[in-house]
Parts: sequence; C-alpha cells; structure tokens
Amino acid sequence: KVVEYDLPRLKKVYGNELTNMLNVLVSHSGQNIEIQNLAQDLSISQNTTREYLNLLEKTHLISQVFNLGIGFRTRSTRMRKVYASSVNAVVLGSFQGLDSDLWQSGMGNVVETFVYNYLLRQSGTTDINFWRERQVKEVDFLQITAESKLPIEVKYQNQIRESDLSNLLYYCHKEKLRNAVVVTKHDHYIKTLDNVEISFRPAHTLA
Repeated sequence: KVVEYDLPRLKKVYGNELTNMLNVLVSHSGQNIEIQNLAQDLSISQNTTREYLNLLEKTHLISQVFNLGIGFRTRSTRMRKVYASSVNAVVLGSFQGLDSDLWQSGMGNVVETFVYNYLLRQSGTTDINFWRERQVKEVDFLQITAESKLPIEVKYQNQIRESDLSNLLYYCHKEKLRNAVVVTKHDHYIKTLDNVEISFRPAHTLA
C-alpha cells in the first residue's frame, strides 16, 4: 500500500518501479548493493535509484548500512548493504515453504536481517555500520558510539571454527579492540582468542 498507493500520491514516483525495487531488496536483504548495478537491473536511472532508496528508507521499509572501511566518501557513493525492516517479509519473499531447498542455505540472511533490526532497536545514539576491505575481508556489523566500537559477526551454523573468525580477529587487531560478539545458532559462551574476548550468543536470546 505504501509503495503502490501512498507514495505515488505524495511524490512523482511510479508505484510499479518502487514495488519492483522493494521486492528485489527484500529478497536480497543483507547483500551488498551497488547503485549502478541496481539501476541497470531495474531499468531506471542511478539518480532515480538513489531517490527511491531514500524514500523506502524514510518510510521505514528498508535500512541502508554503509561501509566504514573505504575512507571518506559521500553517502550517495559509499558501498552499502540494504536490510528489510521486516524479517517476515524476507522469509515470505525468499522461500516457497519450510521444505524449500533454499531454506537452510538462506537462513543466514534471514538471521542477519533479524540481528540488524535488533541492533537498530537497541541503537539509541549508536551508529551501525559494516566493514569491508578489498572485497575480501568483512565484518557484518560495527556498533559505534563516541566512546567505543563493537564488531559483531553473524555465524548461524552448526559448528564455528577459529578460521571462521579470521576477519573478525583481523579487524579487532587492526583497530586495537579487545571485545567482539558472534551471534550463533546455539553456542553460548565467552572465549578469548588472540587477546580478543569474544562473546558467543545464540540468535534466539536476542529480544
């Protein structure tokens, strides 16, 4: 209703273009979005793509999260991830049912979207970013205040190996951080690795 009726009444936008964009973003929640590629996929201009993204964000249907690891760039040109504001919408838009072959492989994105929305509710004056370097190393979330920076990784899998935490540990050492959080499938403990205290918390304990 928002994209097909309300927004077209308030602004000069096309409901079908907004609907197509929202469907793409919801089904790819948590993935890196490049304006040029998104515009090409939707057959609209890059300026229109930016405008529609901002409209969807202002109506609280999506959130844009920006990369903290690429130096100074304007908001319009920075690498970003887009998260749907509704985890239910991600599930309904991405899977055909609980028996779908995509269910297990796609649960990581669903849980990552859930974690982002949890962090957003808890944020207050906290900024939420992600970090990516050289298209290889990445940390899912950075919870940043004036006094602290907390890296958070989502590892929704049956077994977490130390090698799975290499990017997280690399970032902690790079930024001289002593604490980090890993959101897990069921592991719940605190462990120190390479002088970094990591709190492992099951996703279902976040509320």
